[in-house]
Amino acid sequence: MRKLLLAATALTVSGSALVGEPAFAAPPAYFNWTGCYVGGNAGPGWGNANFSGPSLDAPNGSLNAGSGVGFLGGGQFGCNVQVSRNWVLGAEGDFGWSSISGTDREPFFAGKNQLLHSQTDWIGSATGRVGYAFDNWMFYGKGGVAWARNQYGVNTPQFTFPTDPPFTIPAFNGTGTDTAFGATAGGGIEWGFAPGWSARVEVDYYAFGSRTVTLFDPNLGASSVLRVRQDIEAIRFGINYQFWTGGTWFGSN
Repeated sequence: MRKLLLAATALTVSGSALVGEPAFAAPPAYFNWTGCYVGGNAGPGWGNANFSGPSLDAPNGSLNAGSGVGFLGGGQFGCNVQVSRNWVLGAEGDFGWSSISGTDREPFFAGKNQLLHSQTDWIGSATGRVGYAFDNWMFYGKGGVAWARNQYGVNTPQFTFPTDPPFTIPAFNGTGTDTAFGATAGGGIEWGFAPGWSARVEVDYYAFGSRTVTLFDPNLGASSVLRVRQDIEAIRFGINYQFWTGGTWFGSN
């Protein structure tokens, strides 16, 4: 009888081990953010360019260009290191084409309609990232340096002041380009929806400071030297593919 009870007990324990929870359960498998990735992004952007300084077309003051709206689309490449279960450090570079542009009317004098143009052709950046992960979700912030290629234009029709004798300012249609250098900061949320794949949405701000731009009119043979101050904001939706995956988060096997 005693042997029968011992055999029944052993059978019960072994059966529960087969159909129930193991005696020593393995730790849960967390999403692994360590690795390098490549991806694409797109979204709307807003730009603002403010001109100032004496010039042929604005002899008495400054030019103020309003906000332009457009679309951004491009790609990114980066690497992450998950230094703990929750903290992720990374670096990223991105490049995107832009259609952000705007035209404003600036009447310096009564009846003198001056058009101000600004357009951003592309934006690139190199940033560092710090993220806080909850398994396959990560909130992150980023910051670094940025570049933008811009086109500017000022179109002023000929205007005659009703003085005695009349004083005429000739029409001026000047254009210029520059590649601005500045700083960027932003943040977002990223979701790992499958092994090696993640989607994200982020908000970015670019500040390019103030610099000198020369606008030249080839027909008039004249130029206008102005200062421009520019900033851009963007919302980007992106998707990444992690083509190389490193080890699991720090401290796990």
